Amino acid sequence: MESIIEAIRSAFAGTPRGAITIHEAEVIDEYGSAEERREARMRDTEEDWGEVPDDDIEECTAALCHLDREGWRYYIPAYMIWSLRNFRTSDSVVSDFTIYTFDLTHENRLLRNYQLERFSLLSQEQARAVCRFLRFMVSHDGDADGEVAQLALDKYWGRFCNSSDEFADRPPSSPTELGGSS
Repeated sequence: MESIIEAIRSAFAGTPRGAITIHEAEVIDEYGSAEERREARMRDTEEDWGEVPDDDIEECTAALCHLDREGWRYYIPAYMIWSLRNFRTSDSVVSDFTIYTFDLTHENRLLRNYQLERFSLLSQEQARAVCRFLRFMVSHDGDADGEVAQLALDKYWGRFCNSSDEFADRPPSSPTELGGSS
């Protein structure tokens, strides 16, 4: 898990924030007024996604759906790292909602195009970090929605991992993986 967190930190280092912040996105989810959006935006004072407080992530469960493309790219590393650290111990829906933000729809063409626009903002290194995150969540199905994580990998993100990432993201389960004979 720590290697995935380090990959996320490295891949998303220096990512600019975008026009919409997570508290503002929550207000959008609740159909808030322009004044409420402005006030919510003032709550988000961090200058780097790594400074986003865990409490803000837990409070802003619907934010990823309502961020602009750049804001989504800025906040997803914070959400992925929060999820990796808390998915086993928290009752929050954040981990599952983080997985869901990467699931590419096939039902709605407009939504699919919107998702693909978001996904296309990511560099190869960032997309690989997402792939590793999703593979980790698949290997921990039951504590997180591994089924949807697998769907996201199958539909889009799986192409970004290297074959060596598969074994780096989970403990070895067979003597062959451990370097022994079968």
